[in-house]
Amino acid sequence: MSQVTLAQVKLHIRLSSTAADVILQIYIDACEEWIAEKLGVGFASATVTERAKGGGDLLLLNRKPVTGITSVTDKFDDSIVDTDEYFVSKRGAIRESDQMNRWGHGEDRFEVVYVGGYGGSAEDDPALPSGIKLIILELVARAYQNRDGRTSEGSASGSNITWEKWLEQDAVKLMRAYSMKGFA
Repeated sequence: MSQVTLAQVKLHIRLSSTAADVILQIYIDACEEWIAEKLGVGFASATVTERAKGGGDLLLLNRKPVTGITSVTDKFDDSIVDTDEYFVSKRGAIRESDQMNRWGHGEDRFEVVYVGGYGGSAEDDPALPSGIKLIILELVARAYQNRDGRTSEGSASGSNITWEKWLEQDAVKLMRAYSMKGFA
């Protein structure tokens, strides 16, 4: 499910015709995928079963924000790790409660079942921040404005900026505040 609707995009770009609806939806989907990848988040809350590497201070999970842990199982001996033995950050890092301990060594040693991502139906699932929605709207608008293959757009001052440069600089700067790629 899209986090930004076709109606919201059309309002943002001041378009009332239905002629571009299909391409706009493609842009919405592509921009949301790109942003989710860059931020390290899920745009739909889901229960995930994931294997995590042991041997360090943290077990790192992929679908963020993490809103709940169902279980952590040490696959070395199939023991379930007691919930009192760890705590979790929204950024998807599981740390041992006794910070002197480290998670046991082993590739894919721990199986973690958890809920992660934005926008689920549960009361405690986080809504997608408005700032991320605004970034999606702007990315879709720029993709639509540059759909004919133009790689730059003019400004009132006569200077040009390239689409790629905007993606690399401005969009990434705007998203930095929402990034879940770091941990703890």
